[in-house]
Amino acid sequence: MNIYGIGEETADDIILYAAKKPRFVMDTYTRRLVDRLGWKVGGNKYADYQRLFESKLDPNVDMWGDFHAQLDGHAARVCAKNDPLCAECVLLDLCPAGQANTR
Repeated sequence: MNIYGIGEETADDIILYAAKKPRFVMDTYTRRLVDRLGWKVGGNKYADYQRLFESKLDPNVDMWGDFHAQLDGHAARVCAKNDPLCAECVLLDLCPAGQANTR
């Protein structure tokens, strides 16, 4: 983190994907999903969102990497920042924001 340009997300990417140590990566895509699903986060900082996942999931490097990739892919293709495809979303039954968008 003392290297210019390396922030929390990049550092956690390196820890999870390169060092193969359990660290859940938070990014804009994952935060968007958490917020739209209405999951309770104990704050608005990177670590607050990260703690939500790390406190509920067993520390499994492969699963965390795959889960993060799946969340990012879903947010990029379906739960987009602008014009989300809520009617096509597999999480619609769980998503208050999506339900409001499809009324």
